Amino acid sequence: MRSTPPNAPVRSHSHPCATTLFIVHRLSLALFLSLLILCSALAPPDAGAQGGRAYAKELSQAFADVAKQVDPAIVSITTEATIRPTARGFDPSDDPFFRQFFPPSHPRIPRSQKQQGLGSGVIVNSNGTILTNNHVVDKADKITVVLSDGRKFPARVVGKDSESDIAVVRIEVSGLPTAKLGNSDRLQIGEWVLALGNPFGLSHTVTAGIVSARGRNNLAGLGLTFQDFIQTDAAINPGNSGGALVNLDAEVVGINAAIESPTGVYVGYGFAIPINMARRVMEDLIVKGKASRGWLGIQIQNVTDEIASSLGFKSTDGAMVSEVFADTPAQRAGVQTGDVILAVNGKPIKDRDDLMNTIAATDPGKPVALKVVREKKEITISVTLGERPPVEKLTEMGGQEERASTRGLGIEVQDLTPDLAEQLGYRGQTGVVIADVAEDGPAAEKGLQEGDLIKSVNKIPVKSAAEFRRIISTLKPGDYALLLIRRGRSNRFVSIQVPKE
Repeated sequence: MRSTPPNAPVRSHSHPCATTLFIVHRLSLALFLSLLILCSALAPPDAGAQGGRAYAKELSQAFADVAKQVDPAIVSITTEATIRPTARGFDPSDDPFFRQFFPPSHPRIPRSQKQQGLGSGVIVNSNGTILTNNHVVDKADKITVVLSDGRKFPARVVGKDSESDIAVVRIEVSGLPTAKLGNSDRLQIGEWVLALGNPFGLSHTVTAGIVSARGRNNLAGLGLTFQDFIQTDAAINPGNSGGALVNLDAEVVGINAAIESPTGVYVGYGFAIPINMARRVMEDLIVKGKASRGWLGIQIQNVTDEIASSLGFKSTDGAMVSEVFADTPAQRAGVQTGDVILAVNGKPIKDRDDLMNTIAATDPGKPVALKVVREKKEITISVTLGERPPVEKLTEMGGQEERASTRGLGIEVQDLTPDLAEQLGYRGQTGVVIADVAEDGPAAEKGLQEGDLIKSVNKIPVKSAAEFRRIISTLKPGDYALLLIRRGRSNRFVSIQVPKE
């Protein structure tokens, strides 16, 4: 056998068979990789299904974990109220003497009757403090709280606020499980949330959905001054009111309050009060027994496209001052009718409700800087806020910032200024201009529109928004307001009934 001399260079020899094997090896490797890629391409349905199931299980477990943490702090609230019939005039059958001579003219109506109510609540303090809706406990003579373990306790109202639909009740028991309150300002549209409560009396029900929208307002029929709702498609039904809307960190981000539905049951649109708003009202109710809010003392409205165009604005952001009430913080600071408020302490203002909520969330006595546009120039006005008076006092003043100033007609009005008269074609006319029409309200049903001119109410001429509100405030539920409306160059009468309470 021939040996290789020491230190001789080693040479490689390409034998034809070796070359063929090398090529086959490379081709096999390429084929193997191709098959691997092909298999990977064909595998996703199964792998994807497994991954999807794994994700679904993780999400399902997250829901279960949240429900397990929060559910013990959710309570059922039952109420009993005495309902007294409205007066129906003198009936001889009511008097024993006359009953001898006059048979009853109709079946006797009981003097009073009991009405049962059902809602939910959230334990926020282990000492028995419970957060719920005002409409759950309002006018209740008897309130009973049922805990998750079945124990029942009588409850008393600590405080309630009809303008935000928040109430606080307390039961005499300690050591209770509590729910953690989150930060609703951090909520994102599309984020998963769970709604916990007692719909239709089905205690401790959990539904899931997402945050569909934020900042919802102008919900017809609620009669609430302050609206900044979280909209969700998590199922909310009668009995859910006062329950918790929670995120996947098991934090309460809202208090379930309302639904939008033609049937009265869930059809995909549920609404919750942001916990940041609810918490502030709750703290006031606990400490002061009432909600304490900042107040400017102005009538405001949204900036419509027409108003924005007439003022040379590029957007409808901001809130327009349609009236400044006498002897109020705004009047003393120099705020004027026609000013458009664009920001408060540097925070941009989107619309009327945004301004109302921002001011209301600021403590009375604190100064705020208003960024205002006046005669197409931006100025800053410093106002030291007052404390918002009760609704009754605001009505006596001739107006208030909210939609309730028109007694449920579903419209907001403003003075007819020379600029608006020119813009809308009402030169030489008198009256008040409709600045906003609530969807599904009585005025909308009668076909009234923004920009319509109201010349008279019940044949009484009106020349200012304050005058219009004073006339409307004298009407009782069920009364009719006969409005003389001008649109374009024609007049017509429209009769609108004040909603019955």
